[in-house]
Amino acid sequence: MVRHGEVQEVRPDSLKVKVEKGGGDVGKEVTARTTEFTSVQVGMGFVNRPGEKVDLTRYFRPGDRVDMLYRDGQALALHRDLRPGEQEPRPPAAPGPQAPGPQQPQPQGQGGQ
Repeated sequence: MVRHGEVQEVRPDSLKVKVEKGGGDVGKEVTARTTEFTSVQVGMGFVNRPGEKVDLTRYFRPGDRVDMLYRDGQALALHRDLRPGEQEPRPPAAPGPQAPGPQQPQPQGQGGQ
């Protein structure tokens, strides 16, 4: 289920990886598609939230070494180490209320009563 190898090709929703370790796929190229449930990690940080599909071309390129949790043609989780000189990606923003619009003046209370 866990595969380790070198990225051969990157598309927004899939990676083609030449498997070097893991399972019966050693020496083969496998294409792993992603969904909104695929966790993507670069270095120590996740780059997406659960339920959020990520464009893999933003984070992976041919030649990267990846670890993936792989089943039935799908990448359940993807990870790569930081490239030399690369900084940790910013964590995804937490879901929450939308940014407030223009602020309305708050009524001033009457003091001293």
